[in-house]
Amino acid sequence: MSIFNSEKRKQPCTSSPYADRRKVPRSSNSSTFPQDISTILTSSSQSHSSTSSTVTISQDQFDALMENQRRNHDDLLRRFQDVVETQRKKYKIKPSKTVQSEVRNVYRELEKNDIQWKFGTHGLRAEENIDVNNRIMNGVKNILPNEERDVINEAMKTYFQSKKKKERKERKGTYESHKLKQQRKQRLYSKLNRRKLALNQARGITEEEKVRYAEVMHAKYMSSEMSESDEEVDLDDPRKCLVVLTLPWRSEEVN
Repeated sequence: MSIFNSEKRKQPCTSSPYADRRKVPRSSNSSTFPQDISTILTSSSQSHSSTSSTVTISQDQFDALMENQRRNHDDLLRRFQDVVETQRKKYKIKPSKTVQSEVRNVYRELEKNDIQWKFGTHGLRAEENIDVNNRIMNGVKNILPNEERDVINEAMKTYFQSKKKKERKERKGTYESHKLKQQRKQRLYSKLNRRKLALNQARGITEEEKVRYAEVMHAKYMSSEMSESDEEVDLDDPRKCLVVLTLPWRSEEVN
């Protein structure tokens, strides 16, 4: 009875659902899925691809689709340009004095050949000014080949606006008075800068006194100057005579 039972335990259990899985040989190069599952997946993919179809549209529909794409592209480009312009205003380009000077020199040489900007209602980017702009750009790049084009364009813009204002004032007959006003203003600020420099280098006063005097170092507190040569020029005597105008009130503390 015991022998029969031991032989019976040695027989494989054919009713186990894992009996066939244990018999499948494993290989290092074989897939982790049984062969029948891979076949099912492959046949399913082929069946899906065979059911796909091609959509046919008319020429009018195609043209409408391309027009919509073009509008989207133009809108995206416009938004990008707006972002660039915003960043440019935030971080404004400041041309150096060398670039500004070369722009003026090149334009003055063009003026000698009767090549000038068109002002009036025309802007810098107007079609009538494109040729002049290109000539200025090429002239400055020949002298400063490593300078950025955006910097040169900014210097051209500044000089164009200055020339346009001058042309407008000359047309209205107010340029000469404006010129005299600017000359007096420039002399005023030059005197202010000299006084600030002298104050910083002064050794006969304390630092506290320097701070107190620096508080009134502003152009509005400076006495203005008028040159006699502003009104008339004596060709026999090229020297300038400056007349310092007195202030209506003067502080005794900073006198």
